[in-house]
Amino acid sequence: MLVSDRFLVALGEFLVDELGWVDPPRLRDWSGTKGAKELILDADEPEEHEGLDGVFSVSAVVCLKVRTRDASEADRRGWLGDAVEALRESALAFLNDPENARGLGEEELRVFDLRNDDGVWEVEDKWLNGKVMVKAVIAGVDG
Repeated sequence: MLVSDRFLVALGEFLVDELGWVDPPRLRDWSGTKGAKELILDADEPEEHEGLDGVFSVSAVVCLKVRTRDASEADRRGWLGDAVEALRESALAFLNDPENARGLGEEELRVFDLRNDDGVWEVEDKWLNGKVMVKAVIAGVDG
């Protein structure tokens, strides 16, 4: 499995567990909608570090897609704020937890750095997309 795919799976599991967001998240699927509130995760292909074998940088987006009429502005701000806070405070520990079957430890990978922005809402027809950009540095670990 690609590093970015495994990262997205683990990140989706974290958001569902931590925030109780829509289950399951949609990976790399921006087409169509299935409900009033959806979680979409997408990532660029990982870039391998030039000087370090097995060290990858992955840029991803966490998108909470909601119908404009179905969520108040306060709710939307709260959801995005909760995601930003959770990503900064506890995502790294979740992703690296060796006891977590959906984390990266199962694949002998470790996230060494995880950063995210403050998020932004974008209008798309009758939808609002709350997007948080995430960047991770991931490397293989010796068993």
